Amino acid sequence: MAIKKHREHKTGKFEFKGFVNLEFTPDERQAMGDWLDTFNDSASDSIAVLTEAMYKVGFSYDDHNEAYSITITCKYRSSPYFGYCFVLRHSDITRGINILRRVYDTLLVDGLYNMQTGADKYDW
Repeated sequence: MAIKKHREHKTGKFEFKGFVNLEFTPDERQAMGDWLDTFNDSASDSIAVLTEAMYKVGFSYDDHNEAYSITITCKYRSSPYFGYCFVLRHSDITRGINILRRVYDTLLVDGLYNMQTGADKYDW
């Protein structure tokens, strides 16, 4: 006879809410490039920071566009971004991961990213 275990904790299922494509203006790209030139952490350090913050990091390569799609998906239930997958396309995977780290550090951690307007109002 099987013993039925009582569940005191119920963990809810993850609910995917959609993709958010991160695109930058030429000025924002320049500012991001300048920041990357001074940033000393490796991509693995950035991945560690993102995973500790309960973001799932993933990537794939698109042969047609010759670029990586790097994604971070928020798994932290208390975050306003829970269930959203932020997507960045970049030809250099390490720079792309570090850019997503910068987006997390400057916008996502404090809830400053506006889901309707994106990062339009943020001064990089």
